[in-house]
Amino acid sequence: MKFKVNDMRMFVKSLFESFGLPDKYSQSSMEVIMQAELTGVLTHGLAKLPFYANRYKNKTENIAPEIRIINNHVNNVLIDGDNASGLVVGPEALNICIDRTKKSGIASIAIKNSGHFGCGNYYTWRFAKENLIGIVMTNSAPLMAPYGGKKREIGTNPISIGIPARNEKPIILDMASSVAAYGKIQIAAMENKKIPLDWARNIEGMETDNPNEALKGTLQPLAKHKGYGLAVIVDCLTSLLSCGEFGDKITGIDGLNEKTTENISHFMLGIDPSTFYELDKFIDYVDSYIRYMKKSPKAKGNREIFLPGEIEFNKHDKNMNEGLLISENTCKKLFDMINDIGINPNNYQNFEEYMMKSFC
Repeated sequence: MKFKVNDMRMFVKSLFESFGLPDKYSQSSMEVIMQAELTGVLTHGLAKLPFYANRYKNKTENIAPEIRIINNHVNNVLIDGDNASGLVVGPEALNICIDRTKKSGIASIAIKNSGHFGCGNYYTWRFAKENLIGIVMTNSAPLMAPYGGKKREIGTNPISIGIPARNEKPIILDMASSVAAYGKIQIAAMENKKIPLDWARNIEGMETDNPNEALKGTLQPLAKHKGYGLAVIVDCLTSLLSCGEFGDKITGIDGLNEKTTENISHFMLGIDPSTFYELDKFIDYVDSYIRYMKKSPKAKGNREIFLPGEIEFNKHDKNMNEGLLISENTCKKLFDMINDIGINPNNYQNFEEYMMKSFC
């Protein structure tokens, strides 16, 4: 089914409002979810809403957090998220980081006691819109083993980096430190499809193409020891720098209930390129770099060379112009979520009525 983007924005925001979130936090939560959906990062978009809904239903997520600045240096800030959703804490920290970066030229923020903060490209896209370079990372519940091990000890720990441009699309790298996302393996299991052998290992530490075995085992790090090393560094800059939790103290989705917290940590770094030389010259230079890369000779079978984030930007533009195409499976998840929680978004009698009204 295809839906109007503005209608879906209203639906998502009203959903968060129904949990008791203030308008400010409902708006920021909606923006992160919709950014993921519009850019094609579907595992972090509308399909993720039932996860957040259950957190609020079980009153595990703090709807009125006291997000505190613990240490307040001119360039470096430590924030305690007070066990609020990462969709709330992340954008709040981002606003502070952007403001400090504009004032000082460079700023970093470490955040602890937060939750899943959604799609990384939301944050680095925001940096790029302000003509700033942004580096954002988060730890996550253990899904990978240390290289050479077989027990889950470390998360897939994604990192995103954004570089502003003038006329070209900004360069936005958004990647996990694992070969494949956990959500992709879940989808393969639901569809009873095999997965590539380099995606995961079973509980004995052996490669497997069985997604059900993979879900009980560990994900494979990207580029073997290199991806593992990257995940370790992300833990250092998120958990250790914020004095937050790591390893099995971070709660996975399967272990969450009304009494558990996620204990996730984030890190953000903003850089103002105009402190190095003129901003106009820099963003023009980025444009020339992008054009240089895209003109590179293409290998046989390839029609176009893309820069990091370009494919996602193209999806975003298409979805904005043509509407959001939402899978039947995701629609069913949303329908079940509304019925299970008993929420009536936008005062419609039922979710089906809302869906039909929003249908393009």
